[in-house]
Amino acid sequence: MAPPPRETSLELGVTSALRAVIVVGLLMTLGTVSWLGVKFAGGVALGALLGALNLWVLAHAVRRIFGAGASSARWSLIAAVKFLALLLCAYWFMRAGVAVLAMMVGFGALPLGIVISQLRSAQPSRL
Repeated sequence: MAPPPRETSLELGVTSALRAVIVVGLLMTLGTVSWLGVKFAGGVALGALLGALNLWVLAHAVRRIFGAGASSARWSLIAAVKFLALLLCAYWFMRAGVAVLAMMVGFGALPLGIVISQLRSAQPSRL
């Protein structure tokens, strides 16, 4: 039985960023529950979920588009559909009564998580 393939540094970076986005989203949601209430926190959680799913799909699409021997046309279409699905989900959540500001706050977990994961990976190793 062959050993499992090792993750490249790019895959580890995406995994680290995805974990950071999820953790930041959870912390933002928990902080919002006590500060602005459960309904607003639900919107924050939905926004953070959209951000994490967006990062996950985009990472896979970019890897397949620029990977060797991959069918880039199909993954380019998937990336475009991802963008449309993101807009449709946001529209559907707004129509369902989720506060736009709450989703925006939650979606902020995406850039914050990416920055935090990059800052953590840039720390020099200690001897």
